Amino acid sequence: MKISVIIPTHKNVYLQDCLDALDKQEGIPKEDYEVIVVENPEETHPTRSLVRSYGNENFIYTTSELGANEARNKGGEIARGEILCFTDDDCVPNPNWVSRLYAVHTLHPNAGCVGGPMFFEYNRPKPKWMVEELAGLLGRCELKKYYDNDVAFEIFPFDKSEHGWLSSGNLSVRKEIFKKTKGFPKNAVFVYKGQRAMAANDEVEFTHMCTRLGSPGMIYAPSAWLHHTVLDEKTKLSYLKKRFFIQGFSDGVILKHQHPNLKDEEMYDTVLRKHEALCVDFPFLAEVESELDESDCKQYIMYLTICKTLYLMGIQEGCVGKRIFNLDG
Repeated sequence: MKISVIIPTHKNVYLQDCLDALDKQEGIPKEDYEVIVVENPEETHPTRSLVRSYGNENFIYTTSELGANEARNKGGEIARGEILCFTDDDCVPNPNWVSRLYAVHTLHPNAGCVGGPMFFEYNRPKPKWMVEELAGLLGRCELKKYYDNDVAFEIFPFDKSEHGWLSSGNLSVRKEIFKKTKGFPKNAVFVYKGQRAMAANDEVEFTHMCTRLGSPGMIYAPSAWLHHTVLDEKTKLSYLKKRFFIQGFSDGVILKHQHPNLKDEEMYDTVLRKHEALCVDFPFLAEVESELDESDCKQYIMYLTICKTLYLMGIQEGCVGKRIFNLDG
């Protein structure tokens, strides 16, 4: 088995679109790749039946403990493929996604990890104020343009400033590297406004580990793109506030792991001050002002100010490992 595609899922109605796309992949024989759907935290009849409806022994259904990273690790443990490709249940890979990722790994057998763009598909018209800094926290990862389907693959050395980042929704690693990293970190769980929430983008720690083990560490493959569905609820301020706080908390946890010997005040002076400076900056304001009318521009500034404040609150709580602000009620 050459490729194992691993999909964590939790009651998502868009899973079928993802599986349909994976069932119709081009450029690679069906017997060369398997699709592993990992439902968490428990089995449901609709999901199990959906996976089995494809009538393909290489479409595999299993379950894991609660958490996307728990599901990814369970899939990685049972995978038979040399290369593990991770995507999400609200993503739709392009027809050559599997073959292009495999091609890049073939050309660079020692690469730490390989990923591609995630283009947003809104299930309702995108709000005009949903621009760069707000959309990025929803998982967007894209270049300036699409690459034609007849491009077998095209690779760039990873360059965050130009190409974005590698998301767990479009990420691949060799299984031997996955084993060395011991998988994705366990999802951090905390309470936000009385509800359980899980840390976001904590797979960044996993990609960092892969990068250190590979040469080159990261490869960004623009032709291995996929679509990522954005639900209407994710364009509401209530969701964005929670999302920015969770992202801050997640980043704070990672920073604490990276600087375990720093005291709280030292952490602020050496690390958090940089994040504070970033959060009072509006690098895209001039571009936004030229594209939006006055009302939409004001809404953008207001939403981004609120969200960045929540991010700073979250990163402080993540760093110190305890609640500081009254966001439990």
